[in-house]
Order: sequence, then structure tokens, then C-alpha cells
Amino acid sequence: GQVGLRCTFCNHLLPEERVPRSCIFPRQTVSIHAAVITLLYSHMPYCTEVPDAVLEHMEALKEKDLIASESNDPNYPKKRYRWADVANEMGFTDTDTGIQFIPPEENYGRKRQAVVKSVAASSSSVQKSIAVNPPDNNVAGHHHDSLGTSSPQPPSLRADWTADDDLRLWKGQQQIGNKWKEVAEQIFLNVFRGDQVRNRWYSAAFQEAIAKKFGKDAYKLAQVQGKQIHGGG
Repeated sequence: GQVGLRCTFCNHLLPEERVPRSCIFPRQTVSIHAAVITLLYSHMPYCTEVPDAVLEHMEALKEKDLIASESNDPNYPKKRYRWADVANEMGFTDTDTGIQFIPPEENYGRKRQAVVKSVAASSSSVQKSIAVNPPDNNVAGHHHDSLGTSSPQPPSLRADWTADDDLRLWKGQQQIGNKWKEVAEQIFLNVFRGDQVRNRWYSAAFQEAIAKKFGKDAYKLAQVQGKQIHGGG
């Protein structure tokens, strides 16, 4: 079945008794890093089953991670890909139905080959669909990705922004750049839409919060670097 992550401290509770975001199913191995961040920031601080010692250790790790993100270490943005590499080495594989576990001893057997062929066939079908059915740029309520394909804008699950959300947006922009759809998918797992992420980044409230935490010139520098290095708008 599809592989997911869940809070080990409250898994003995009934689903209705758990704090939201206790279980997450990332669609790709590259999104595992974002799923872990979601658990750390959006679930565990509010989970009543997490021991105080664990929460204190989490805060220390967050502070260490924040220092690393501010150090301009060129390897820091690659962290999420390292999570994916380790997952792949353990046997977790991306498929068209989500992440599936294939034992390492079967990685080069029929089962893995079937999965790879399935993914390749799915990708080929998408490319053919793009060629045969060019997008209609006049369709209301649709957005267009870098390939020009048209798809409905996903609904937002939240409208309010917290201080933790702002910090995740700050880190996400440093990792991915001004590619707001990718930030929404990989950092926030579509809890916010791409346009919501973009609007928050350019909002006066966000810029003021960043200036207070990182200095008055931090936002302007990050904006320039985000466009020059990563691209996006």
C-alpha cells in the first residue's frame, strides 16, 4: 500500500481524538522532507501525547536548522533531496499511486521493473496529452504550469498564517526560490495554494516579520537571490 508518516506518540488514540496532521501521505519521496517539517511544526507542538523532553529536543533542532539556513551553506537547499535518496536506498519508490515500499532485494527484480515501466508509461501519456490537447488559456479558474498545461487551481485548506508558517515560507524560498507552486507543494503540501504563498511573500506583514527576525535588508536580499539563482516571479 501507499507509504505515509504518522506521529508515533498519538497513534494509540482514535482518529477523532488526535490533533490534525497526525498522519501524512507525501506523493513523492522528494516531499518526505516537507512532510516531516509539517509534523514538526503543525502537529507535534499541539499533540498532547508528546513528552516534554521530546518537545525541548525539537526546539533545539529547530534552532540548529535555522542557523544552518542562515549560513548560506550551498548544501542546505539540497537537504530534501538527501531524504529522497535515503528513502530510495531503503526501498521506497515513487509510483503513479504514491510512494510504495519495494524490498531492496527486489529492486532489480520484476516488481521494480513493473513499477518503473508504469511510471514511464504514465509520463509518456501525459506528454502525448499535452501535444494533442493544447491548453485553452482563456478558461477561467485555471492556472498554467511551466509546460503550458491547464488544470484547476487546487482549493486552499487554510487561510490564516502563523509565525511558524512564515518561517517555513522563508526557508522554502531559500531552498526553491520564487517558484510559489513548488513551495506550496513541497513545503506546505498544498495546505496553501501557490497564489496564497506568493501573496504572503509579498505582503507587508510578512516583510515586517522577516525584518524583525533577520534584519531590515534580509527580505530584499532573499528576493534578489531567489530570482537570480532559482528563477520564478
